[in-house]
Amino acid sequence: MQIIVSESFSPSFNLASEQFLLTERQHDVLFFYINSPCVVLGRNQNAYAEANLPFCREQGITVIRRLSGGGAVYHDNGTINFCFITRKENQPLDHDRLAEIEEALDDLGITTTRGDRKDLYINQKKISGTALHCTIDNVLFHGTLLYNTNLNQLQQALSPSFQMESKAVKSVKSDVTNIIDAQSGNINRQSIEHHAGSTNFLAHLLRYFSKKYSSKIQHFTPLEKHVIQELQTTRYDTWDWNFGQSPKTTLHQTLRYGRNSYTLTFKIEKGQITEIQGACPSSLKNLLLAQHADKLWDFIASNKL
Repeated sequence: MQIIVSESFSPSFNLASEQFLLTERQHDVLFFYINSPCVVLGRNQNAYAEANLPFCREQGITVIRRLSGGGAVYHDNGTINFCFITRKENQPLDHDRLAEIEEALDDLGITTTRGDRKDLYINQKKISGTALHCTIDNVLFHGTLLYNTNLNQLQQALSPSFQMESKAVKSVKSDVTNIIDAQSGNINRQSIEHHAGSTNFLAHLLRYFSKKYSSKIQHFTPLEKHVIQELQTTRYDTWDWNFGQSPKTTLHQTLRYGRNSYTLTFKIEKGQITEIQGACPSSLKNLLLAQHADKLWDFIASNKL
C-alpha cells in the first residue's frame, strides 16, 4: 500500500487526484488530503437541492461534485479526507477498510462507534461519513474525519435555501461533532490554530499508517500533477460537471417582480430553467427561461418579498 499526501488544498485538484489514482495508478494507494471550504456533492445529487448556494457564494465556499454516490458533505481546513484505492484482485469484496480507520483512531486514544451507513460516531454524534465507487478493476473507498471543522458553517452550507421536489439522492442529516472536542486522548490541543491543528492530527495518522504498511509518505510527481491539473480543468472546475449533472427538480416559489408578487413553479433540468408554470409575466419569463438556475437565486435575492 502506497501512502500519498496532497500538497494542494484545492477541492477540484484533490477530487481530480482521486480519479487519477483510481484510473491511472497500478498500485494500491491510501490518499490523504485537506480541502479549503467546500460542499462536496454525491455523484447523483442535485446541487440546487443540497447546498445553500447563496450562502456558499457569499462565504466563498466551493460547490463541487465527486465520483462516488451518497450524500453531500462539507469540508474545510479542519477536515481530514482519506481515500483507499485498491485493485479488486488484491482484496476480498467484503474487506472492511473503515475498520482500518477505526484502528488508527483507537491508536490515538479516540474511541468510536459505527453507524448503519459505514460512518463513525463519538458520543452518538457523527465524525466520519464514507462513500464507495467501483470500476471494472478497482475500488475507491473514501471518507471524511471531522477534526476541527467549522460546524456552524457546515450546518448553514448544507441547509438549502429552498425546498425542492426531486428524485435525486437526498442526504441523510445527522448530528455532528469534532474529534478535537469529543475525544480525551493524547492529541496535543494547546495553543493550536485551526489549520495547524488539523495538519498535526493528519501527521499522527500518517505515522500510524506508514508504520502499518511499512510505506514512506509520497507526493505527486510533476508529471502526475500535470495530468491531474488537466482533469481538474476539464471536469472538476466546470459548471457542467458540478451543476449541469443535477437531476430534474421542481421549485415552487413566490417572488416579487415590479409591484406584484407571483407564485410560480420552476422546472429545472441539467441546471437550467426549462419551464415556468403559473401566471408569469412574459417579460419575467423571457428573463429567466432557459437560463442557469443560478440566475433564479440571484433574482430572488435581489427581489426579496
